[in-house]
Amino acid sequence: MQDVDGTYQYSGTVSYTIRNHNLKAGAGVIRRQARNLQSAFPYGDFEFGLATDTTHDQILASTLAGAFDSTSYNADYGAGGVVNTPDYRTWEPSFFAQDNWKVNPKLTVTYGIRYDVYTPFTEAHNKIANFDFNTAVAATTQAAANAALEVANVGGTSSTAGIPTVHSDFGPRLGFSYSLRPTTVLRGGYGISYFPGNYTANADLKNVPFTTSYGPSCVSNLGASFLANWVTANPTLPVPAQAPGCGTLGPASVYQANFDLGLPTPAGQNINTPALGAFFAEDPRTSRP
Repeated sequence: MQDVDGTYQYSGTVSYTIRNHNLKAGAGVIRRQARNLQSAFPYGDFEFGLATDTTHDQILASTLAGAFDSTSYNADYGAGGVVNTPDYRTWEPSFFAQDNWKVNPKLTVTYGIRYDVYTPFTEAHNKIANFDFNTAVAATTQAAANAALEVANVGGTSSTAGIPTVHSDFGPRLGFSYSLRPTTVLRGGYGISYFPGNYTANADLKNVPFTTSYGPSCVSNLGASFLANWVTANPTLPVPAQAPGCGTLGPASVYQANFDLGLPTPAGQNINTPALGAFFAEDPRTSRP
């Protein structure tokens, strides 16, 4: 895991008093830079508990024998197994104006408006990608489905991997204070505030070809053998539902059939890689960066 953050903030405010009005206006901008490297299973994950394991002792025995029930791999690796450490960038400009109006010695009214913009994440080297789930579902050809993977600055995709900037975050402000008596003041207020909702985008926009992720739905060859032996020993019982052995699905470079082989060396993947584990997606039409 690596997490190196830099935040740079610049702001300015001016005020002007005229009779019973105190006017204020200001602007600011925040520049966020973040280097985040974190993988769910950087060294791979084996899970145990075969369909034929009905007791804790049987699960323990399968574990000690290396008869895994499933395996998965998730790491921030790109082409050639090179570690991909993304450097995220985002801007947060803001503006405000308000007036404190002293209506009379007892009543003061404050009103104003604030405007915020939270830009979606970009990556310094364009190593982010979004998966347009709705496009993939509607696709009728493999080429159309492949187009659902939107890599930043590739094929007309924006540097934000297709996530737009929201420009409608206007926040009104209204408040008052009223002196009921020398020792009692009644105050009230109303406002709308916005918060950058893209804090998870540094995880959501990690997709192939900048990550290695697979999770074949298969068990170890030894686990498949255990099931075959169980079926032979219990011919009158229903066969437990269990995934096929990994050795029947493909080469060991993708599907590791035996626990002692470990997991394959991370390599670059694409949308058609066998046993691709998962995609992460932000809906560009509904997400609020």
